[in-house]
Amino acid sequence: MTRHKLSRLTIAKASLQRLMQRVREILKRGRGRNIRRVIEELVPVLRGWASYFSLVDVKRPLEALDQ
Repeated sequence: MTRHKLSRLTIAKASLQRLMQRVREILKRGRGRNIRRVIEELVPVLRGWASYFSLVDVKRPLEALDQ
């Protein structure tokens, strides 16, 4: 929760860490493989995660991950 007038939900650090660990596992297995296969394996994970957290303010945590 934040101290804004409107309350906002945020992502728990543990959930974000689990996502990053899953992405790292997929990318490590992808070395030496066709990039298309890696993307096909990665897309369902990211879409599922994004739809599960669709009501949460994810912009800032994901911007931090992009750095």
